Amino acid sequence: MSWQRDPGVPFPSVWREFISKTNTKYWIQDIPDDYKDVVANYMAYAFSKEEPMFKFSNATTYAEYLKIAYNFWRKCVDQNMGLICFTKDEDGDWKIAGMNCTVVSTIDEEYEKFENKCLNKIISTITYVTKQVDAFETLKIDKYLSALGLFVLPEFRGEGIGLELLKAREPLCKACGIKVSCTVFTSLFSQVIATKAGFKDLYDISYSELEKRNPLFKFPGIQEHTTNIKFMYIKYE
Repeated sequence: MSWQRDPGVPFPSVWREFISKTNTKYWIQDIPDDYKDVVANYMAYAFSKEEPMFKFSNATTYAEYLKIAYNFWRKCVDQNMGLICFTKDEDGDWKIAGMNCTVVSTIDEEYEKFENKCLNKIISTITYVTKQVDAFETLKIDKYLSALGLFVLPEFRGEGIGLELLKAREPLCKACGIKVSCTVFTSLFSQVIATKAGFKDLYDISYSELEKRNPLFKFPGIQEHTTNIKFMYIKYE
């Protein structure tokens, strides 16, 4: 993650506002500095319990994983490209509704390896999938907005927040001179909302085929949740 945000793009900025079907007002913005630790904790603990590859690796049952995972996501949000969705409670205090750890990937980027076997397996799987199609060559770009996890707090589910977080990528990208967003969507649920947001498939492979190609990419029971993993993209004009 060597790419750096242009200091001329104000930080933090609000990128999207919407009213849900329950008439609740939300806004999506950059993750402020004083929320970065909170987001990293949500991703390491809550997101990792639900995302298929982490869930079916029993990631959060390993104490050493939690510390490394927190540091991993803390580093991601330090790029200042992550998105967070807020609303206000009855007292007017801000409440977190969801987050998307978006980051910029560049053509010369080298993927990190981890000592923790669980995290290394998952990142290696994502890396393998992204390398099956050269997004940079195919889409004629030298960078794109990617993501390393989208999480909506349970009490805010059903409000369309996941879809709105994906839509908020467009104004963020346009402000930062990024023409494409590409992401590996590992869950059926995220794949459905990505399609609704306008994402298209770059590469699609079943988890069973992944395991055949490399025993490292084994997630026992994952096909009961989601059959395929998809590398998807969307262009912004």
